[in-house]
Amino acid sequence: MKKKADKKIKPTILIVDDDEGMRDTLESILRDDYDVLKAGDGEEALGILEDKNVNIVFLDIIMPGMDGLTVLKNIGQYHKDVDVIMGSVVKKAEHIVNAMKLGAYDYLTKGFDYDEVRFKINRLVEHQKREREIVSLKERLKDRMENEFIVGNSPLIRKVWETVEALSESDLSIFISGEPSTGKRLLARKLHERSDRKYYPFVPVNLHLIPKDSIDYVLFGSKDNLPLSLPKDSPANKIELSHRGTLFLSGIECLSERTQLRLLTAVERKNIERIGCDKPIRVDFRLITKSDKTIDDLQKEGKLGKELLAEISAVKIELPPLRERLEDVPELARYFVKRYSSNLNKDFTDITPQALSLLSNYHWPGNVGELENLVQKLVISATGPSIEIDDIPWEYRLFDRKALRPYGKAKGFLHIARDAVERDLIYKALQRNNWSRRKTAEDLEIPYDTLKTKLRKFKLLKS
Repeated sequence: MKKKADKKIKPTILIVDDDEGMRDTLESILRDDYDVLKAGDGEEALGILEDKNVNIVFLDIIMPGMDGLTVLKNIGQYHKDVDVIMGSVVKKAEHIVNAMKLGAYDYLTKGFDYDEVRFKINRLVEHQKREREIVSLKERLKDRMENEFIVGNSPLIRKVWETVEALSESDLSIFISGEPSTGKRLLARKLHERSDRKYYPFVPVNLHLIPKDSIDYVLFGSKDNLPLSLPKDSPANKIELSHRGTLFLSGIECLSERTQLRLLTAVERKNIERIGCDKPIRVDFRLITKSDKTIDDLQKEGKLGKELLAEISAVKIELPPLRERLEDVPELARYFVKRYSSNLNKDFTDITPQALSLLSNYHWPGNVGELENLVQKLVISATGPSIEIDDIPWEYRLFDRKALRPYGKAKGFLHIARDAVERDLIYKALQRNNWSRRKTAEDLEIPYDTLKTKLRKFKLLKS
């Protein structure tokens, strides 16, 4: 699907001043490069911040009613990603010190010229952009060691990528299903990285790992009210942390009915109430959930309400198991060889076609995670410049996918298992005896001709 041309998204500035002339003047010099919102007092400004995504606030320090410092304090508490430039008729040291202590980015007197205003705001916008890029870079570096499960060019995996591209400009909630180790977490991150939210946080939460009585606090709480069942350094209010970014939940079936309702409200209304606080906080996040179960499975279990099920499954993506896209095995194997040979400072060039052919006939019950673990072990143990067929363990040689049914019993299973054990014993004996056939036959207490027959059967002949 062809992606639409990127639209330029202007940063949003909120001008808060009781002087209408000053509001209009600032709007006129900023509106070409910014979306400008205006408020005549502190109460109106806080209302706008609850409803709109604002990047910068230009805030008058002296106003009737709620003054600028009170507004600034509120912004610091409830809108942490909004930067503030303070403005005042006079440049008073006390005002500047107090404003900076409360988190103001800069301070201007109202005797400014237009170029100075534009310069300071442009500098702040660039600062915000750099901060987001740093956060994004840290997340990508952290994620580099995750399994790259979605390598491949099979029709099934191409279909997944087409869906990812089609959703790049959408904000719909997404449900990802698939067997364990098929790459659900990585796919969620890719969806985030291809969206307009890519410079904001990607916040993964595995609900299976959190005590059930503590889930509310992890999602909606704060450091001040963590329950005793959680360590003091536990992250809290994950939903607030995901503001403007993506919240990725694993194990959504662990949510209680009350927490389901709170989550649904947060997604629909774009705000939450912290536990122990009755003031709503604006949160704008995209929700992605994953499960080893399908939506139909979750519906039959009856653990999730109909409204939440409908919300999380606005878009459904199912990742195929590796056995259904075996044509991707060679590309995946080469990818892992390159990764682990680099990580382990091994001078490997590739994996031979014969070895790849063998791996492409295996049924991979552990999906790509199993393939990655195998390749890592092969890179560690192999001694040649490339991984060869003789390096592949016996279980991957004898369990041919043609002899197995995806969900049934293996044909001739006892025969296959017996051969697998016998081959492994002979292989280890050969290694112990430095591949001397006569010593190996003596070691195993079998006739030499019998050993030669078995070496040909199990393809253990070494040149």
